[in-house]
Amino acid sequence: FEQGGALWFQDLTLPAFDFAALTAPMGPLGAVLPGTVALLYIYSLQQTFGRPVDAASAEPEEGGGGSGDGLAGGPGSRSGLLLRTVLEWLAIPMLVVGIQLPHGVFCYWLTSSVFNVVQVPLLRSEAARKALRLDPPAAAREAVRWNNPEGAGAPAGSADA
Repeated sequence: FEQGGALWFQDLTLPAFDFAALTAPMGPLGAVLPGTVALLYIYSLQQTFGRPVDAASAEPEEGGGGSGDGLAGGPGSRSGLLLRTVLEWLAIPMLVVGIQLPHGVFCYWLTSSVFNVVQVPLLRSEAARKALRLDPPAAAREAVRWNNPEGAGAPAGSADA
């Protein structure tokens, strides 16, 4: 495979940057895949946590569960804000370590990241949840629990309540 590869990466065993030799075997374009994966990582955090919230105005929603999407305390809580901040800052060492990995790793990592970016909004859509017969989103379950503190029977407002 002397003339193999695709686009700008001819050898998937080469890293974008070799810190030991201080060389860039693939030139400046070698940073495209690691950079794209890091940006997709940050975008997936945005999807998971929503837009940034001012810490001073971050108050739990009625019911105390935040948005209730599986994050401890909800993404608007102090613990959710701390978790989001730590994960966002982890993008820097991820990129530094990532540019030293062989580009073959990024073929997998990029595919996985794109799948994640597509999967999250798809599974949050009501049509997909109904088609796949999934439980309602956690926020809806939390609203039912908040309106019906006993936790048993039909939701508040129904004929059986």
